[in-house]
Amino acid sequence: MDGYDYRRMLPGGRSSHCKHKGKNSLVSYYGLHQLHIFISVLLGLHSVRG
Repeated sequence: MDGYDYRRMLPGGRSSHCKHKGKNSLVSYYGLHQLHIFISVLLGLHSVRG
């Protein structure tokens, strides 16, 4: 998780609603960050090539 800025996380930090119920999250915060970057790149490529 090098370079990931935890100050930009949603209110509530790392303890999520699901964790209080004894469940695990489907995607980590870092995974969501990577997905956001991937979608942004796809959007940019679609705009340039479209």
